[in-house]
Amino acid sequence: MSRPGLHAYTDGSQTSTSAGAAFVVFSDLETIQAVQRFRLASPGSSFNAETFALHQLIQYFFSNTPTSPLHIYTDCLCLLMALNNPFTISSSIQTLKDNISFLPSIVPVNIYHAHSGVWGNELVDIIAIYAAT
Repeated sequence: MSRPGLHAYTDGSQTSTSAGAAFVVFSDLETIQAVQRFRLASPGSSFNAETFALHQLIQYFFSNTPTSPLHIYTDCLCLLMALNNPFTISSSIQTLKDNISFLPSIVPVNIYHAHSGVWGNELVDIIAIYAAT
């Protein structure tokens, strides 16, 4: 997180009986601005949990408009590929694309490797797992 601004991490987690999603927003390199976790009504898929987490993060920023550059991170390559696909057929993904485009000062959603020691990733992973259990 060497870039200035807000850094937001999203994650989803799935067990055989439940799913959870979470996001964490850092207002600088160390200070946590927001943490939210969600237990999903049905287990669905890990992709659905990841998508839900990003939806909730975007909704958070609609209510708390960022005033500095925004960097969003996910470890879900499938989600990033869906967001970058110009031929979206999923209404959920299209809504995400539309909502992301309405945010001010946004940097495109970035990918990072799961469990690679990135503090924001490790923290949001624990919170998403907790939400699922």
